[in-house]
Amino acid sequence: EESFEELARQYKKFTNAPKFDLNSEELFCICRKPDNGELMVLCDGCDEWYHFKCMNLKKENSGLIAKFFCKFCQWKGTGFTLWKRKCRVQWCNEPARVDSNSKYCTDAHGKLFIKQLLVDREALIQDLKPEVVNDILTHVGDNYVKLKNLGSEFPELPEVTKLKDTGSNLSEFPDDTRTALTKVNGKLDSVNESIEQLQKRIDYLAKLKDKIKLANEKLAQTLFPDGKIPDSSKKSKKQTKSKKLDICLYDNSVVGSELASSFLSQLLDSQDLFVEFQESVGRRLKDELDDAEWYQNKICIQERRKCIRHNGWLNLVTDESARKMSELQTLLEGLELQKETILRDYSTRVYESK
Repeated sequence: EESFEELARQYKKFTNAPKFDLNSEELFCICRKPDNGELMVLCDGCDEWYHFKCMNLKKENSGLIAKFFCKFCQWKGTGFTLWKRKCRVQWCNEPARVDSNSKYCTDAHGKLFIKQLLVDREALIQDLKPEVVNDILTHVGDNYVKLKNLGSEFPELPEVTKLKDTGSNLSEFPDDTRTALTKVNGKLDSVNESIEQLQKRIDYLAKLKDKIKLANEKLAQTLFPDGKIPDSSKKSKKQTKSKKLDICLYDNSVVGSELASSFLSQLLDSQDLFVEFQESVGRRLKDELDDAEWYQNKICIQERRKCIRHNGWLNLVTDESARKMSELQTLLEGLELQKETILRDYSTRVYESK
């Protein structure tokens, strides 16, 4: 497995590599070669094309890829490759049908698998021990449903059940399993922390629209108590009662990650801050400030209709936060699946060794 430092070096080399060759042909993959017909796969994280060979993927498994994330996206934590369930027929590489919740790609392969299973079982039945049959009958008793469902769920080992209940004790697992679980648990903690912080941001943004509306209403009441707001789009001093005061109020701290220090969130709670801010807005409306003086404590005080630079900023920030949350949730699901796979593989090894 490639180390963190090795992947970092490869990623730097990959991002600095040219996108086109001397013949103006587009270059793809980490090998930076043009499209020569070799099978490639599109990364769902970075939208780059990669050769199956360069990503250590088998061509026969191309139909089993549900979502693909290149090794760089996995290294950055963008996501993990997800696979479709393979048809249970050993030599078949087609995905099982999802619509019918089947374990086979076709009905024909379902019948073929059962037929092979019965043929193989004929030899196994002769080796079946009476004590095993007795244990099964004792376990199910006279409960037909219990007998029918026997084997439908993967039997968890006590240490696996204990880990899922407590979530911390790894001492009962072998070194390789413990190392893998520690690594994935660290990533899970990091992603969960990111989700928690992002959720706070999303909750704040949901309230910010009302704060902006309230701030504009308060500015209008204090700057123009008679309700007559100047129409700055005309050179005349004509005033109108129908026009509403609509200041941009783009908050530079919200676009970053400084929600706690957001001036806009403090503005409505402090009379002194509001008076100072109101005076700056008044001078801005009267064109007493230079065009370069757009900001007051990281807040844009241009009229919204004049502020092309920040057009629709709140919707853009909200949409970006929602997109990041979706990515984090996908990453979380992939990590939880990875952890479940580690535990399943460990349990399988234990059962097979008995």
